[in-house]
Amino acid sequence: MLDPAPTSAIPADLARATVREFREAQGSKPAYAVLAFANTDYGISLEPADESDAEAARSRIGKKIHCVIHIHARKVTVSGAGGRFVDPISGIPRRVQGTVLAVDAESNTLAVNAGVPVHLVLTAPGQQAADFAPGDFIGCDVLSGATYGVCNACA
Repeated sequence: MLDPAPTSAIPADLARATVREFREAQGSKPAYAVLAFANTDYGISLEPADESDAEAARSRIGKKIHCVIHIHARKVTVSGAGGRFVDPISGIPRRVQGTVLAVDAESNTLAVNAGVPVHLVLTAPGQQAADFAPGDFIGCDVLSGATYGVCNACA
């Protein structure tokens, strides 16, 4: 049970996060927000998908947002056991493991419950989202450049 309990239902693939901090771009390093999630120790660093997402994070430090997290996956494999997680718990995501919630063959993405909901964009040659089904337990390493997109309609 989430504490405090949510007052409204949102789609299972949409993340409820608190903006812990926002860092502006410096040199070749892109801007990023550190997002925290209720009942976890996560402090995941994600790049804004566009300038409106950056502005939303800048203006909501210490406040909750609803967002979609996109992570580009390397080769995704089906596993028989393990936990749901984004690794590491602080910083830029490097590995994701969890249960497939939904498959979007058109955009070649998987919505995954990895302790927090994430959308994995499949990048491995020949790998298709249609190869997976809801309920599959999967794991993968991920590429840098994970992003968040704020859902303003859900705020």
